[in-house]
Amino acid sequence: MRTFKYLVFTLLCMLFTASCSNDDNSTAPGNPVLTSATAFTSAQFGDSLSFKMNAIDEGNIPLSTLKAYLYYGDELVSITIIRTKTYGDYNGKIYIPYYKNIPNGTASLKFVLQNTHFTKVEKDYDLALTRPKYASLTLMTSDGGSYTMTPSADNPYLFSTTIHSESSKVKGYIVAPASGTSGNQITFGADGSNVVQGLTSYISFINSRAGDITITFNTYSYDYTPLFAPLFNGTAMTYSADGIYTYYGTFTKGQAYTVGGADDMSSDSWFNDPDFFTKNNDGTLTFNAITGSYQVTADFNLKYFKVYAMKDASTTASLQSNGSGALWIIGNGNIGKPNYTNNGINWATEKALCLSQVSAGVYQITLVAGTQISTTDMNFKFFHQNTWGNEFDGLASSSYVLSTASNLVYVGDGTTGDNGNLFLKSGVTLQNGSAYVFTVDCSKGINAATLTVTKK
Repeated sequence: MRTFKYLVFTLLCMLFTASCSNDDNSTAPGNPVLTSATAFTSAQFGDSLSFKMNAIDEGNIPLSTLKAYLYYGDELVSITIIRTKTYGDYNGKIYIPYYKNIPNGTASLKFVLQNTHFTKVEKDYDLALTRPKYASLTLMTSDGGSYTMTPSADNPYLFSTTIHSESSKVKGYIVAPASGTSGNQITFGADGSNVVQGLTSYISFINSRAGDITITFNTYSYDYTPLFAPLFNGTAMTYSADGIYTYYGTFTKGQAYTVGGADDMSSDSWFNDPDFFTKNNDGTLTFNAITGSYQVTADFNLKYFKVYAMKDASTTASLQSNGSGALWIIGNGNIGKPNYTNNGINWATEKALCLSQVSAGVYQITLVAGTQISTTDMNFKFFHQNTWGNEFDGLASSSYVLSTASNLVYVGDGTTGDNGNLFLKSGVTLQNGSAYVFTVDCSKGINAATLTVTKK
């Protein structure tokens, strides 16, 4: 009986082995064969190239995948993968990316058919690529406008349109239509300080003045205009982000500085922090802080000149033990310049406010109640740097003491309010529209700092 059972088991194993062998010819490598039913000659950047390939294996091995690869030079830029469960024809598409500064030329198209034994066959084709020459583009502006951009007679990639704007700044993205039967609509939007395809985030076109503004865009280089460089003290400011320009240099207390490049930069529509600048009748700005290294940021989104004390061109200054350096405010959403309702700090270190050092070791900041600070909710603290780190904690035993005799505010000590945070005293409400000057005197060292608050 036992012998019979062993015999049955052996026969079943032999049948199973034979069955497996018939399915895939055991360890035979197979012979995949790939035949194209498509003539690959030319295409445009931005196309979705259709193909039809016939896939079989003459060794009767099951197929696994058909992969299509597209190379610009040595760089793989696109791939399509198709599962090949049966022998026969397979239809697919591979996207031909649209990038800037890529000239017309020949790309490499590679098809790879693989069976389940990892045996492969490859087919390579040259594909001539050209940039589409659009009849027009469309500029979509942030206010819902739609404007047709037409090509230059001298350059088929340079498009322009003129629109009337009540502001010197126009925000929009650009749409290129599908070109040909295989093309795709392409959008061009802002990615930080660059324009890239595939986005609809707004590009900032900043002109020197409001009125009729001519906007241009180059579909080859992605260059656009207007992108003027505002001037500070006669020097072009550096573009750093959407609507943000910076200037770094040595500033001298009492010296007047010119601003220019856009009509409204010297107008009353811009906020000029009075702790750092006094605006003169001729539009110049007189510097109020002590002489030293500073960065001025012209923010066209907020129309705001923001000033940072700097250690060097790339590093912000921090408070030193003798009281020199810089002092910063980080607080809740009810404090911010030029207006806390649209630019409140909200405990974000990148929005820290730099105090103006008006004399050696003495720092001040002016806040208008109801505009730059809430009349009823105060909660901020002074930091030694424009990020988390050293701070005044309000404890007499601390190395970083901050005391005040103010009848308006108190410094939290952990029992009454968080350590070092500033709060309004019970029953105090700041007068709406009035300016309050907060002065921190560190001239005797940061272990003996004092705070005064004065209503102007």
